[in-house]
Amino acid sequence: MFLLSSVLSIVLLFLLSLLMPVMSFALPIYKIKKMKNFTFREKLIANIIVIILIGLINPWLTPFYLGFFIVIESLYNYFISKGDKVKKFDRIVIISLVTTALMTGLLFLLKDDINNNMGLLMEVYEKNFQISKAESLEVFEMIKNSAVYYIFIYTILSVFAMYISLDIKDYSQWEISFEWLLIYLLGYFAIHLFKIDNFYTNNILGIGECIFIFFGVKTLYSVFSKKIKYKGIANMIAVMLGLLFPFGTFVIGVFGGFKIDKIKINEKK
Repeated sequence: MFLLSSVLSIVLLFLLSLLMPVMSFALPIYKIKKMKNFTFREKLIANIIVIILIGLINPWLTPFYLGFFIVIESLYNYFISKGDKVKKFDRIVIISLVTTALMTGLLFLLKDDINNNMGLLMEVYEKNFQISKAESLEVFEMIKNSAVYYIFIYTILSVFAMYISLDIKDYSQWEISFEWLLIYLLGYFAIHLFKIDNFYTNNILGIGECIFIFFGVKTLYSVFSKKIKYKGIANMIAVMLGLLFPFGTFVIGVFGGFKIDKIKINEKK
């Protein structure tokens, strides 16, 4: 009975994530917490039933469940099994990059279906937001040109929120490898130095910046949590500053990562 209720809850949370994408982190949190004491056989049965039920609702939703939620959950558990070998924020970045690559590949396979329904999507968008055809085309062109970047934002937001919910105890001690800045530098120099301004360089630049914006939010939280008694308020202020001043938060994230790596190097010496 408990297995059945868990399966139904997973399906409902999956449907909720489709209706409210910002709540996508809730599903892996539920599965990791509720299925923690399940045997491998019980987990397998639960996932098979969930996949069948989602397939009955819409077969095209099954790859999304597998490529997004199952991958996030599996990689989270994998890093848990590895102990402290991988830095906490590196795990968030790796999970987000792997999931983004899989979801990008899935959307590429579905590109013909997406293109066929683009006209209908634009009509709905124009009616709901009261905008002209030209404005709608401009918005969709922007989304198309930065598709991988937007997928990454959606993914890292879900993974970041999941880790905060599950591992809040050591949130202020999360570390990142400074080498991730190379992603940003690769995109930046390609665009501004070598004048290679295209789909790939723009998405690489955006992803590199996004990584350190999120780490900047964590860095701000570490500072505020020392001054503010209520951790929730400290985190809320850090997130608000990240939304209001993304580039400033990016710079803070870079300096935060550099400071941590510098301390580690000095300790080794």
